[in-house]
Amino acid sequence: MQTLRELPIRIRPLEGETEISYLHRLANANALSEANLWSHLRGTDPSLPFKPTAGKAPYLLEAVGGLEDGWFLRSRTRNLLPRRCPHANWKFNTCTVCCRPPAEQPACRRCAHGGDAVVQHRAGPICTKHRQWRYNELDVNIAAVPEYVRAELALRKHLTTRGIGLETGELQLASHLLRDWAKDAGLPSLTERRTALTGTGTPEDPADFFWIFPEAVRVTEVLTDPLFLAYLLDDRWTRAHQAEYLTSVIAIVVDSQSPAHSLPAADTIIHHVNEAIRAAHGMVGTRRTSRACTMRRALVAAARTHRACLLRHLDSKNVRPNPPPPRSSPAPRTRDFAAAEHLPDLPR
Repeated sequence: MQTLRELPIRIRPLEGETEISYLHRLANANALSEANLWSHLRGTDPSLPFKPTAGKAPYLLEAVGGLEDGWFLRSRTRNLLPRRCPHANWKFNTCTVCCRPPAEQPACRRCAHGGDAVVQHRAGPICTKHRQWRYNELDVNIAAVPEYVRAELALRKHLTTRGIGLETGELQLASHLLRDWAKDAGLPSLTERRTALTGTGTPEDPADFFWIFPEAVRVTEVLTDPLFLAYLLDDRWTRAHQAEYLTSVIAIVVDSQSPAHSLPAADTIIHHVNEAIRAAHGMVGTRRTSRACTMRRALVAAARTHRACLLRHLDSKNVRPNPPPPRSSPAPRTRDFAAAEHLPDLPR
């Protein structure tokens, strides 16, 4: 069995960088191929697979890269997205058993010294140090539009503490509402933003996530606020009033001068969320299980089974169905959804 030594050229991993990304960058820095470096690691532990799978041997990467023991584990733990799970009575927490890191995304090239790196960290698509957008195969400098950086900071400070990432569904839901609004009323800020970034007028595709990112973050902040959700989904209001209220929130966020108009997306979302709440109440009322299902657990389960991401942020204290719930099937087993990957809402 070989004894590992540090490679002559050491590089520091980026925050949240994946093991396979670090393996690739470390090999390039030392003029090695990824396969050669992996073969060298396999000489120490022959049980490793032939294909480079650095996630199975982070301790070997730490040894050849000159890193502290446990660096990748600590980095992964720091970047876990909070979620509701049974280990904290279904409250948001960073449980190391149930929580997952955010989805993989490309890192800023300047931070990676010109190379390609992949990270899983609690952040959005923007490098605040170099004012660079790196997401959806775009690499754009956004220094001319400060609102992008403000949106990124809001995402890191507020939304990630609510367990919201780029692929968990909430931002996609907000984008869906904004695209529906833009079809009729347009978004006043798009022309100004496009001019600042490219020197031309309105973007060819205003529905692209890049152009509506600042508004999407602001809408998501409102939609996932527990007090706002409790007021919006109160059974005092009809579903038509709830959709109208949701539409007026979009109008305020985009600072539109045109009057609020009916949004088909808002009607669909309100209907979908209310049906999921009815299902959650049905789970609580079902007695075909060995243990009673609490409302907190039922909301998390219904968010998964009905693909309704807003239920993950709804407080269970004063939630009442509108109209009364039907009899429902019991909630699935906790292990089937507590640590499962968050899914965006179903396409509408």
